[in-house]
Amino acid sequence: MASQSLFIAPTLPTEEDIPVVVVPAPVPVATPLVLYKTVVKPVVEAAAGAPTIQPSLFGPRETYSDLDLRDPFISPYSRDVVPAKDTMAVKNSVRNLVLTNFYETPFDPFRGSDVRGLLFENANAYTAMTIEKEIRRVLIQYEPRVNVSSIDVIDQSDVNAYEVTINFNIIVLNKESSVNFFLERLR
Repeated sequence: MASQSLFIAPTLPTEEDIPVVVVPAPVPVATPLVLYKTVVKPVVEAAAGAPTIQPSLFGPRETYSDLDLRDPFISPYSRDVVPAKDTMAVKNSVRNLVLTNFYETPFDPFRGSDVRGLLFENANAYTAMTIEKEIRRVLIQYEPRVNVSSIDVIDQSDVNAYEVTINFNIIVLNKESSVNFFLERLR
């Protein structure tokens, strides 16, 4: 008699096969649970204490990274530049977008803002409002990772500069952050 071999196709676990982990927490937090190294099931703890399970399966969360060339951190072990991650990467991107002039980005001449050009205008409330509008425009157009909460532009006439504070929410990380810097003329 000839031997027959059976082929059984592997199946993914169903909703009933995935164990639920309940951990009470005072703030909403998404905790991933890895099962079979392929399925990730998030457990979300509600602020009221009643945990709920997010209905969809997702992969690992997106990580942002960027090289901070203004103030690089050199690793003593590898002697290489350590990239900025998540919040610091988004902060660097926001600052770079605001401080980039038009025609400075190769192949994208309109990426950037006219903030440096506005520094040569008369220092008054109208110029501060125009700087705020320009910052908001460039962030809405070129930085989809953030929701801008507020932009404060304070005139520092005694030192010929503007103090800028940008408060924003990083959408994927659900984290409030801010960037603070001075805008001053070079000439």
